Amino acid sequence: MVDVVGRFRNAPLSIKVFVAPVLVIAFMLAIAGGAHWASSQQGAALTAIVKDAMPKAAAIDRLSDAAVLAHVELYRSVNWAANSDDKQKFEESTKKARTFLAEAKKIGGEFTTRWTASAAETAQIAAVQTAVDKYTEAAVNVLDMAESDSTTAFIFILAAEKPFEEMASRLDAMRALQARQVQETSAAAFETERRASLLLLVLLGTALVLAAGVTVVVARMISRPITGMTQAMTALAGGDKSVVIPGTDRGDEIGRMAAAVAVFKTNMIEAERLAHAQDDERKAREQRAQRLELLTGKFDTEAGHLVSAVSAAAAEMESTAQSMNTLASQADRQSIAVSAAAEQASAGVQTVAAAAQQLSASISEIGNQVAQSARIADTAVTENERTDSVVRKLATGAQRIGDVVDLIQEIAGQTNLLALNATIEAARAGEAGKGFGVVATEVKSLANQTAKATAEIATQIGDIQSSTREVVDAVQGFGRIISEIKEISTAIASAIHQQGAATEQIAMSAEQAATGTESVTHNIAGVKESAVETGSAAGQVLGAAAELAQQAERLSVRMNQFLTDVRAA
Repeated sequence: MVDVVGRFRNAPLSIKVFVAPVLVIAFMLAIAGGAHWASSQQGAALTAIVKDAMPKAAAIDRLSDAAVLAHVELYRSVNWAANSDDKQKFEESTKKARTFLAEAKKIGGEFTTRWTASAAETAQIAAVQTAVDKYTEAAVNVLDMAESDSTTAFIFILAAEKPFEEMASRLDAMRALQARQVQETSAAAFETERRASLLLLVLLGTALVLAAGVTVVVARMISRPITGMTQAMTALAGGDKSVVIPGTDRGDEIGRMAAAVAVFKTNMIEAERLAHAQDDERKAREQRAQRLELLTGKFDTEAGHLVSAVSAAAAEMESTAQSMNTLASQADRQSIAVSAAAEQASAGVQTVAAAAQQLSASISEIGNQVAQSARIADTAVTENERTDSVVRKLATGAQRIGDVVDLIQEIAGQTNLLALNATIEAARAGEAGKGFGVVATEVKSLANQTAKATAEIATQIGDIQSSTREVVDAVQGFGRIISEIKEISTAIASAIHQQGAATEQIAMSAEQAATGTESVTHNIAGVKESAVETGSAAGQVLGAAAELAQQAERLSVRMNQFLTDVRAA
């Protein structure tokens, strides 16, 4: 039921408008059908009366008339038979009587051949036919007897009275049955007419009620949504966008009209939202411009500090590289001096060896050579200490350069972070920040190049520090060897007083001294090579410092151009 109501509610207006007339027409057709049925029933009853009951009644009347006439003529024939003077009239009466008897029998036979009979009628017809046959037989006997003996014919005619009365009684009963059937058929026809009239009145009343009800329902289905929609449209026209549009769930023309009004409401809400969104976007652009101005100023200040720090670090790194170069040159010169001292020590050792071979003749010369060896050893110790101090200064300088490189890497990282923030802000600024984003990308690229340069410098500084550690180790080994030379020289001086017993020991000491001087010479060569490598590394650091200074200058120019473009945007 709910589904039917929902479908009717969503049906087109044309269908709703035609529902009441269609119902009226349908009920009118039903009324016409009822009237036709009632007329058919009455026609059937009338047909049954006219074509069945009335012919049967007529046949009964004709049979009764024929029997009565035959019975009258039967009495006339007997009377005329008793009167011998009028034989012709006897014959005429006899002929008529026989004719009426034959007609009565014929009519009695037609009851079973011409009409359809009910069970009660069949029994009545059988009784009538039997009575007719009995009466006909008795009447024929009377007529036959009247031709020969009129007196006996009177006796026979009295015997024929009983079959006649029985036949008349059967015919009366059959006539009464037919009258009763006609009455029942007429009563049924009148009852059918009454019921049909009542049915037609009920159908007519139902049609009127349904038509009125459907008309009211359809009117409410059409007028109420239209009234509600009119109120909603009036509210929308007044700016009230919270109003609920009625009838949007309907499937008819009113529903489509409500859907159109709902679209109009949605468009009004969307237009208001877009207006608010445009206002919010305008405010957001103003806020972004203010933030961009603040960030630009902050970036200008911080980037200026960073560029200044990078420039200062580059200058300090250049100064440190120059110091490293100077220290490397000094280490080279001192290694040459140490090498010369080592050669002198080697010559002294050779002299000691020669003196050991000619110990007996040249004790005085050995003493001089030992003293000279001691002086040379002292000189070598002094030069070794100076070399060690220079190498330690070189290591300290390399460490300072490493710290400066770390500072530059930190500055490059901060510059990269600032460039990333500037890129984000440029993306937020949209079209106005495209130039800002390009410059920020270039700043980020310069920061990455600076980081790569400082990483290369850090690698070279690591190489310098490694070489410096090797130089320190070599100088320390050289110091130990010089100390051993000094100890050997002291032993030689002590051995001069024990010439004879210490000759072999002097020879062995001379051999050890020769080996030591060779080691010193080798180590001094390593120190010289390390000094050369340190000088080369210092040159590379100096070049990197110059490149870093140029990058800092380019970074400063790019940042100034970037800030100019941002402020112009």
